[in-house]
Amino acid sequence: MIDAVLADERNNDLYDLYLRAQALNEYVAGDKAADMIQAATRVNNLSSKAETVLPVNESLFKVEAEKALYAVVRKLDTDMIPLTVRCDYAKALNILSELNAPVNKFFDDVMVMDKDEDVKNNRLSLLCLVKDLVNCVGDLSKLVM
Repeated sequence: MIDAVLADERNNDLYDLYLRAQALNEYVAGDKAADMIQAATRVNNLSSKAETVLPVNESLFKVEAEKALYAVVRKLDTDMIPLTVRCDYAKALNILSELNAPVNKFFDDVMVMDKDEDVKNNRLSLLCLVKDLVNCVGDLSKLVM
């Protein structure tokens, strides 16, 4: 839990870190955590292969699963901002479950490391957006269930 909340080295607010750890602790006790942690680990592993993160270019999407994932990311990004500003980390973690199905569908249907460099980099950039979103409270890939 500690490693997960300390993963964002820019955060040095001890009370905020405590709130994040408390929310993560409650979250992992619930039934949604295992799937989200598995998805977050897959996303973190692949997004780490991005050499540079560019803005996502929707015109490069070739598979419906890319479009669907991007739509959910954009929606949740908007929903997440007020929650994290209010330190409502429990609610932020709960709405992340909306990512499970689109992330799994993306990995089932999309070959991220495409031969076309532009497509590959666009997919990696999309995964970086997902990574930022799923790690808004703490690095979920550091949690072990």
